[in-house]
Amino acid sequence: YMLGFYLMICKRIYQSITTKVLGRRYQCWTLFIGKGNFMEATLHRLKPIKVPKGEFWADPFLYEHDRQDYIFFENYSYKQKKGKISCGRLEKNTLVDIVDVLERDFHLSYPFIFEEEGSVFMIPESSGNKKVEILTCIEFPHKWETYSTAFEGESIVDTTYYKDENGKRWLFLNKGYAKYRNSELHIYQIDSLKLTQIQEHKQNPVIIDSRIGRNAGPIFKYGDQILRPSQNNSNGSYGFGLNINELEKLTLTDYQERNLIAVQPDFKKSLTGVHHLSQGNKRFVIDGVFLYS
Repeated sequence: YMLGFYLMICKRIYQSITTKVLGRRYQCWTLFIGKGNFMEATLHRLKPIKVPKGEFWADPFLYEHDRQDYIFFENYSYKQKKGKISCGRLEKNTLVDIVDVLERDFHLSYPFIFEEEGSVFMIPESSGNKKVEILTCIEFPHKWETYSTAFEGESIVDTTYYKDENGKRWLFLNKGYAKYRNSELHIYQIDSLKLTQIQEHKQNPVIIDSRIGRNAGPIFKYGDQILRPSQNNSNGSYGFGLNINELEKLTLTDYQERNLIAVQPDFKKSLTGVHHLSQGNKRFVIDGVFLYS
């Protein structure tokens, strides 16, 4: 016990010296942009985006607007110790015209952005505000207002909206105290984005497993398969790996999925984690964390 305690103290001292004296960032997340489909990609060829000093970028979401690709992402400030939502236009393999689109007194991340019936919506992760909030876009990309809220008083992260092939609407989310948020997947069926009627899945939580439970980006289609990205939070490390799971059955009484791919952070030197995927029509984006940057 004493050995573990003093090793932890030494680790924190080393981190403090490295970050404050040498100016290096500890656990710095960044983005990797690839062409084509993630399921067919060669990850070691991807190059990380250079992130400005004092920040890390994570939880990227691809979105096409007026025939141009944008990426919405968590922009975390080491100084303020909280995230905001920023957006950049994708040009070749980098981001330009980066602007801040949403900032609150509490931490924001996982800007799940999508379009439905001609309107643009976002469900940012705002567990610090103890509710799920759906925003609608008033002026793209930087002006948003509240459209609906639900789950008042609950600490919820990484809400993922999915409209199935039968037109049924679902919310996949992780909730509870920190250790449960990384393990438990909860599913709800909703009547509309107004969240007037919310039906809980009979098996909630449908998954209790830190290796596959937490959401890691939008559900997407590959051929005839419906795929859900999820985090692997094992190995004593948050965001250690990325899973791609096939949805085999989704009803209010039954849920089944199977793991197809397990990605580990071994495709780049000094990479220690990878925990998010957003697949677009012609591109994809993932994030990854370097121990120091």
